[in-house]
Amino acid sequence: MDELADRWDDYSVYRGTAADYAEEIVSECYEIPGNLEAYIDYERLGRDMVLGGDIVELEHDLILIGGGAHLRVLPGMQIRIL
Repeated sequence: MDELADRWDDYSVYRGTAADYAEEIVSECYEIPGNLEAYIDYERLGRDMVLGGDIVELEHDLILIGGGAHLRVLPGMQIRIL
């Protein structure tokens, strides 16, 4: 928790699910033809981003992004976003 407080400016908060974030990143970075859009599994891509440490799910529909170092949030930890 101290790491997060010390480096808060290195992080950003995304309101949405991991799948929502994955879909947004893909749409910002790539031009996917409409006929291929249905083949992208954003749920799986978002899950892989969480498992890989690229993003952290703080709670339902709240994602923590960035920081350069992986942040581990354990069950039961409370983080307030003011």
